[in-house]
Amino acid sequence: MFHKTEMVRMSIVIDRKNGMTYSQLAEKYTITKSGAKKIFDKYVATNSVKQQPGQGRKCATTTREKARIVREAVRNPTSTAAIIKENLDLTVSTSTVKRRLREAGLRNYLAKKKPFISKKNKLKRIEFAKRYASMPLDFWKTVIWSDESKFELLGMKKRQKVWRKPNQGLQEQFLQHTVKHGGGSIMVWGCFSWAGLGKLFEIKGKMTGEVYADILRHNLKVSANKMGMPGFVFQQDNDPKHTSRVVKQYFEEENIEKLDFPPQSPDLNPIEHLWTILDASVSKGCRKSLKDLFSELEAHWNNVNPQKLKNLVESMPNRLREVLKNKGGVTNY
Repeated sequence: MFHKTEMVRMSIVIDRKNGMTYSQLAEKYTITKSGAKKIFDKYVATNSVKQQPGQGRKCATTTREKARIVREAVRNPTSTAAIIKENLDLTVSTSTVKRRLREAGLRNYLAKKKPFISKKNKLKRIEFAKRYASMPLDFWKTVIWSDESKFELLGMKKRQKVWRKPNQGLQEQFLQHTVKHGGGSIMVWGCFSWAGLGKLFEIKGKMTGEVYADILRHNLKVSANKMGMPGFVFQQDNDPKHTSRVVKQYFEEENIEKLDFPPQSPDLNPIEHLWTILDASVSKGCRKSLKDLFSELEAHWNNVNPQKLKNLVESMPNRLREVLKNKGGVTNY
């Protein structure tokens, strides 16, 4: 009851003075009738709704123990409240430890999944960010971004949430279907730019340098023409298949300029967000075959909002700033 704010307590007093019953106050402010009466009686006796010093239960931890709890959590952020309690040999409950941490502004979140970046590659990311940080937006509009991604038939990457009643859990419309080993998957290659989308190509069989070179031969310039980009800078990551001899030969023969992209940098490739959009779109459906899956992927791919593509490319200056700010480390992208 006394956890109500001073403003709420004053509102209770005013409503009581205006004739509201304690039952009505209890319903309006979600408290007990006795709680409402205590607030009003206290106001009548003291002419104030402020908490008096020394009221309430004494804190179960000392100031020093609070500091130790917070220090332990900061030093070992993966520790649970129970482990912190054990490590510090505290006699208080784990709930008390959690409260002390919340009071210090610490919350227990799921750790974000980000790729590991070696010290060597952090330096390469910094070098890349410095080199391109001053590039105008017009430069980024000339870049064609590319990547491969895998999509599963039924084994969706994310758990779905559904609105249902407690006894409806096994009804067909509320189920997320799965099969052993995900029911199969397909790998696709795609590219896009500020100007629009390129082709989405289904990769069949094992991906090799020769296969990748063949994908580029049949799809890259076709995609560039589709986007109205006869001249462009091509981006790809540093997968060994992308840097194989046969692929290098293709770039030399076609005189294609490549972006000197740093390793371990999916956060600097805006197409990663395009895959996320695509995955979220197809995860809503349930297909019977891999052929159906690719058809659905292709349909969603061709319907991506053009403004979304522009926004992704225009985020490049911010991405580079974050790389520099984080000294080559991971970014919020």
